[in-house]
Amino acid sequence: MHDGRTLHAKEVLERLQEAFPGQVFDTAISRTVKFPDATVARKPITQFAPSSDAAEAYRRVARELVKRGSAA
Repeated sequence: MHDGRTLHAKEVLERLQEAFPGQVFDTAISRTVKFPDATVARKPITQFAPSSDAAEAYRRVARELVKRGSAA
């Protein structure tokens, strides 16, 4: 998960992209209060808040995995 509001998080992401070119996903999953709420509800974010930005981010990561051929 990524908090794009902080300089530290942006720098860490930059360094990861430099150290692992082509291996870091294009999609960053941003922190949200919906994650702990989904945990309490015992549901994945895609069921708890299916139209949320967080759920969409997970769907984008899944599409990236499929596109890379890493989904099994």
